[in-house]
Amino acid sequence: MDGTSSQQLKLNVNSALQHTINQNRTSRNQSCRNNCMIDQLPDDILIAILSRMGVEEAVRTSVLSSRWRYLWKHTAIYNSEKLEFDDMDTGTGTKMNEMKFKDLVNHVLKSHQGPLVESLIIRYDNVRDRSIDIDKWIYFAMKKEVESFELNLSSCDVWFHCGYKFPEFLLSHSSCSTPSFKFLRSLVLVYVDIEDEVVRYFLDSCYHIEEFCIIGSNATKNVEVVGRSPFLRVLEISECWNMQSIKISAKYIFYLTYQGSEISLQIERTPMFFELALGGEFCESFIYEPNKHSSYSFQLKNLALILQAEFPFGRERTIAPADLPRLHALEQLELNIESQVGRSLLFFTSLIKASPRLREFRIQTT
Repeated sequence: MDGTSSQQLKLNVNSALQHTINQNRTSRNQSCRNNCMIDQLPDDILIAILSRMGVEEAVRTSVLSSRWRYLWKHTAIYNSEKLEFDDMDTGTGTKMNEMKFKDLVNHVLKSHQGPLVESLIIRYDNVRDRSIDIDKWIYFAMKKEVESFELNLSSCDVWFHCGYKFPEFLLSHSSCSTPSFKFLRSLVLVYVDIEDEVVRYFLDSCYHIEEFCIIGSNATKNVEVVGRSPFLRVLEISECWNMQSIKISAKYIFYLTYQGSEISLQIERTPMFFELALGGEFCESFIYEPNKHSSYSFQLKNLALILQAEFPFGRERTIAPADLPRLHALEQLELNIESQVGRSLLFFTSLIKASPRLREFRIQTT
């Protein structure tokens, strides 16, 4: 079936489905349902229709009639290798009720029939206390041997942190015969407190991990990637305000993002390390104390600096250090700056002068 025919079928299906919903809202009469054209279709066609919908939309059809009640359980959702949940109601553009969202996720995960899940994404804004449900979602990810797992508990309220801590007890009992994250390739944790020991577990036990992202953890302080996770290529640690140090000595890592306060950053024996993104106070260290970073800055090809309004004026400096190391390999420089009106940005020309191979320079101010 070509794209035009497929799109037309989807439009016809949506129209027919909406017609059924409207009829059932006004009348539960059996003859009315029998006269609806979509109800005349065989089950395999209806199941194919439901398989094209998102999880929430497919589940909602179970209230249409007794015939529809269990049809969605025969769809690909129950054997899907990719599951994504977001507590944003796509129909209204508002956040879903907390209990409604948890019931939806729990119901789908409990009923999932497939042996494995390749990707599981859960974005949940309404966490207000310790949730056993979230523990169960993590256990499901382990049991289904996910390769990509994202748990995002960030809130619209920038000052609110739910305080959910990654359950170490789930990992302490994992073995060859019990559920684990042994096939994990990508892990993204947003506003989930994760202790250093748990970070170490993932780096030691997840042999295939390639991407590790920690955002907004109040429990993460010292991260070491030394001889661990031979396939780790991307590491991000942002808004972890209790961070003290990061040490990296990994053969294949090529991209690091760090946004936060000043810390001890050691990067050595990283021949593939070419891309760096920095934000927060640590940018000042990179600019004003360049010799602290000379052990790796010379090999960077791409550099992104994310700067706040007070930078670089917090230290009342407008001239770059005379001993600014040469960025011999730098080809792309990107500046994202939140600057006060009337402030000069000429300071950053020193970075350009220090980059003889620079080919692309982008700057964005807000």
